[in-house]
Amino acid sequence: MKELKDVKNVAIYLRRSRGEETEDLIKHERSSIQVCEKYGWSYTIYKEIGSGDSIEARPIMCELLDDVGIGLYDAVVVTYYDRLGRGSGTDQDIITNVFLNSSTLIIETTPFTIYNMEDEASEEMLAFKQFMARRDYKNINKKLTHGRKMAVEMGRWVFSSPPYGYDYNRKTKKLEINEEQVKVLRMIYDMYLDENMSSNDIAWSLNKQQIPSPKNTLWTGATILQQLKAEVTLGHIVYNKTKGNRKSKSTIKKKFEYVPKSEWKTVYNAHPAIKTQEEHERILKAIKENNTHTRKNNVNVLSGVVKCYNCNSTLTIRKASHDGRDEISNCSKCKQCKGGRAEIVMNSIFKSATTIKGALKDIENDQLKDKEKTMLLKEIEKLDAKLDTQYKAIENIELWFEEGRYSSDKAKSKIKEREEKIYELENIVRKKREKFESFSNMTNTDRIKRLDEFIDRMKKSSDENDKAKQNTYIKNIISEIIWKRTEWDEIEITVNFL
Repeated sequence: MKELKDVKNVAIYLRRSRGEETEDLIKHERSSIQVCEKYGWSYTIYKEIGSGDSIEARPIMCELLDDVGIGLYDAVVVTYYDRLGRGSGTDQDIITNVFLNSSTLIIETTPFTIYNMEDEASEEMLAFKQFMARRDYKNINKKLTHGRKMAVEMGRWVFSSPPYGYDYNRKTKKLEINEEQVKVLRMIYDMYLDENMSSNDIAWSLNKQQIPSPKNTLWTGATILQQLKAEVTLGHIVYNKTKGNRKSKSTIKKKFEYVPKSEWKTVYNAHPAIKTQEEHERILKAIKENNTHTRKNNVNVLSGVVKCYNCNSTLTIRKASHDGRDEISNCSKCKQCKGGRAEIVMNSIFKSATTIKGALKDIENDQLKDKEKTMLLKEIEKLDAKLDTQYKAIENIELWFEEGRYSSDKAKSKIKEREEKIYELENIVRKKREKFESFSNMTNTDRIKRLDEFIDRMKKSSDENDKAKQNTYIKNIISEIIWKRTEWDEIEITVNFL
């Protein structure tokens, strides 16, 4: 049986849960290193930041278990045993078996204790520690879940990011109107209800005006429908729509599933409304009616897209009486532009798409900018996650103050520290967002992908003779097509992509 004198090479495992102080992790690292230096052990540090009661939610822990399993270490050093895990019985069995099969010791520094899975007394002691750690985790999680539920019932926004049309007020923890985004939503409502425009046509209109979507990319018909149907813009918070963990792959946890609408819960008048209940009902009715009627036979492939070079009027697409083929009519407004075969325009679309695709592949500077933008976006996402951690920490402090675990002075002091960190992080995020927004909304890689998808979809829908689909695909990628023909033998076509 392995003993302390047999230990030469160890792994130090450090984990800080979200909401815990960074100083705690530093203290744990320092005390673990001191133990290793005292006994002259060589060590490798495995450091992890993140909550998660399951092994699968902790990639560094998974890496450690793999290395322990192949016998890389004589022991693993932890400050407290529950840093290794306080998950389900299955997870605990995995940890126990890995250490048992590899004859690897577990050394706890506070207090200094050695556990050997081959020793029955050690195994029993660890089983007890595992049970207590799991119970402690469940109690904390239960309190936090209850606190989150209470916050929602008070009209607070506890979800990740604010919905389109709103900003999150850090002090009140509620949603407030974003005036610029509300203007866009009002445009969407008016275009859908009063101008009878389809969701795809609305998306096309917003893209032509260079109005960014909620994700700072191009609008799509699906995104428009999401905004039209959103109940949050009524001033309500609807929750309890799902249960289970969407990301978890565990077979012992509750699987992710959608909750029946009859079981959804609503907090009314939680924040200012953007639309009325009457408007919402009109929208839902219009969506239902649009879903039961098809425009396929009434829409031409180029409907609404071809413009006169002289007066920018939309040119009519009609069937030629002598052969039934689509053709562009003469401009009825300025009388300066003559018509012609629609197939000429279609050929120009495909030719322009192929030419642009080739040019994009040759632009090295833009490719470097694309990489920079991607890296910047990842940095912003990481900073947003850190901000979420700080907000959750403040909620924990408030909860613990209510339970009497923190005095008023201690709670105020800790909240002040978090708010200072939040202020610092928000300034960094703001600057990075400004830089991000200075870039084009799409990378060259994105553009090439969209062009490939466009060409493939157009060919497929052409085989199916689905003109409505083709018109939608064109409007998803093209802002307008300028048609110029002053003489019958001269045609000039300009395809402007979004």
